Amino acid sequence: VFNMVLHMDEATPHLHVDFVPVATEQSRGLSTMVSMKQALKQQGFESLGRKHTEWKAWMGREKVSLGEIAQVHDFEIISLGVGRPHMDLPEYRAAAQRLEAVQEQVAAAEQDIAALEK
Repeated sequence: VFNMVLHMDEATPHLHVDFVPVATEQSRGLSTMVSMKQALKQQGFESLGRKHTEWKAWMGREKVSLGEIAQVHDFEIISLGVGRPHMDLPEYRAAAQRLEAVQEQVAAAEQDIAALEK
């Protein structure tokens, strides 16, 4: 961890944690390298496909662990943004492009309506 910032700007205080993932004892390239995928593999996390990556497995375990810690200390966990699916970057970009296309169609329709009303 090289940086951790507490944010009080939303409904609940939250932390942003920046870290450098390091993998050791690598057989190719440097024996010690910066690699999230390899660092997670060394911790026993495996990819089961595009939807079930090492990162998602690690995040799931961390959420469970944090839930257990919160329960021991009588903290209530409030889930905000439930129902809004998390998207990876390619999914987000595709959704943003679809949104922009729909907004352009709405703007064109509004112009057509304004012209017909005149």
